Amino acid sequence: MLEFNYHRGGIIYMEKQKNNNKTYLLITLGVLGAIMLTLGLTYAYWRLTREQTNENVVTTACLDVEIESQQDDINLQKAFPVEDSEGEKLQPFKFTIHNKCQDYANFQINLESMEMNGDIEVPEDERLNPKYLKFKLNEVEQNGITRLLTGSKEDDTAKVTPTITNAYDAHKLMSGYIEPNGSKNFEFRLWMDGETMAEETDSMNKTLVSKISVTSTYLDVDKLPPTVELALSVCEKDITVNIIGTPTGNKSIKKYEYKIDNNGWQDGSEVNEILNQSTGSHTIKARVTDNLGIVSEEVEQQIEIINKEPEMVEIAGMQLPIAICKNGLYKVEHNDLEELGQEWNKTEYRYAGVNYTSREAPYVHNYVEFNNEKWQIIGLVNVKTESGVEQRVKIIRTDEGQTDFGNYAWDYNVKNNWVEATLKNMLNGIYYESGSGDCYIAEHTGWTSEPSKCDFSGNGYEAKGLDEEARQMIDSEVIWNIGGSNQVSTTMVEKLYEDERGTITYEGNPAEWTKDNDEAYHNGIGLIYLSDYGYATSGGLIGRKECLTKELEEWGRYYSKKECSLNDWLLSSSSEIIGTLTTFQKVNNSYTVGGFGDIYSPNSGGISNTIDVYPVAYLIKDIKITGGTGEFNSPYQLSVN
Repeated sequence: MLEFNYHRGGIIYMEKQKNNNKTYLLITLGVLGAIMLTLGLTYAYWRLTREQTNENVVTTACLDVEIESQQDDINLQKAFPVEDSEGEKLQPFKFTIHNKCQDYANFQINLESMEMNGDIEVPEDERLNPKYLKFKLNEVEQNGITRLLTGSKEDDTAKVTPTITNAYDAHKLMSGYIEPNGSKNFEFRLWMDGETMAEETDSMNKTLVSKISVTSTYLDVDKLPPTVELALSVCEKDITVNIIGTPTGNKSIKKYEYKIDNNGWQDGSEVNEILNQSTGSHTIKARVTDNLGIVSEEVEQQIEIINKEPEMVEIAGMQLPIAICKNGLYKVEHNDLEELGQEWNKTEYRYAGVNYTSREAPYVHNYVEFNNEKWQIIGLVNVKTESGVEQRVKIIRTDEGQTDFGNYAWDYNVKNNWVEATLKNMLNGIYYESGSGDCYIAEHTGWTSEPSKCDFSGNGYEAKGLDEEARQMIDSEVIWNIGGSNQVSTTMVEKLYEDERGTITYEGNPAEWTKDNDEAYHNGIGLIYLSDYGYATSGGLIGRKECLTKELEEWGRYYSKKECSLNDWLLSSSSEIIGTLTTFQKVNNSYTVGGFGDIYSPNSGGISNTIDVYPVAYLIKDIKITGGTGEFNSPYQLSVN
């Protein structure tokens, strides 16, 4: 049992070491005497061992903080220094800090170097210099920061005063606060920096014995610091730095500050100017101060600024640049579609970014003149044909600057079987043929008992149907995959792409739409897949790569992730419910995308409700782009060889 004299605003020290009935959290880094030769460089073997079997609880009169491990022990072993990409994959040590009181609590987590290894003292000349160690400490399901234990090899900026008896050195890992009765879950990884060289002899045959310490202080709610989020947008040498500061209580944010590498704190415009004149890797830090002078914790991100000519790809006979950020044509690599087979692992090219009417320029330049209207290119995508998996240009009709296509029921008969859907029949019947006839328009509150009459001849209120030239450009031989997905709202885009091309459907519905199972209406007009929406984001301030690693449900639900939906050109209007071909495996429905990026979960019977319809088609293999720039007022021009 650990005992402390404590008063309000005082400090609690929590240590864990296995000693009879006491438990300490012990981190030991032992460098053994064996030598190995790798790529011509000699490194000492090193071993990292972290172990905890019981929890330790410290209780005081006014503050009770508990730290507990979530597994018995973790052993990490590496024979030589490793790159960050490898170190970040090491099995983490997981632990939780609980605040079990009604007050807010500050906390600081340190890694403290000990003089003793058990009962044996570690001589000073045998102690490992901490500048060779890197760590990553993060809250569970958050990215966290990877950095040197000492901050840098030149200047030990992370050094703090030790709090544990017999500790000769200490380094701050993280600080923050916990709400009343709140908890924070952490993951900790530690490894030898991959840049440690053999000639740095003070890294060889050395020993480091360390303990994690957590100090906690009572936090007056009036002194609760603001929170801060750092958002970076990096596009070649076009860098934007943004801080999102959130005050607590009735306070306001007074000052925003940025820091680049080891330079001093500056305002945002100065940092942007410096970054836009540089290349290479940089570390950006940010903090905010509220109107009472309380400063937030510092947040940090690493960025890589590149300056090179864009890679080009030929699409429909035109060389187009591949984007690496913001709006443009992105490369999509499919490398792990085991269920679909290797033939689907082909690189696709998809447009991503904002629409012409969504935000100010720049916007995605994917407009194309088709059917004497404006359509937009989704990308050069994989499709299934009688000859196997090939690639086609995929396009979608836009409502921008022309008659809205309208709202219709996905299926009036309340079935999520696209082969028999009334919307499919309308799109490939009277719309495809520029004719008129029955159509089904439903309301959210129910559906009509009789079909409506729709006129796509150009003489009615509806949008104009397809002309002869447009019909010749559509590849009606493409086999459309219509596989279902399970729990789409909590699925990432790549898994969704695989599900849509899979074989699982609701109650055995067809998983493909072909001429064999729909001879009368297989003319090649469908809807987008939900994965098309996912791939169409440029990511905005948080980046496309980050968006594609998040579940689609987060895009609409969480503020920071709305950057994903707000920078997605397939999300046209806040009032729309966009229909898709993606159906649910266990419920009789299809999925839709709400105007704010929300993925609407299926409800039985909802298949007959009104959706906003945007016709989609694959163009024939021989289609060519013969002119235009892809801009709204200069759409690409198409022709057939």
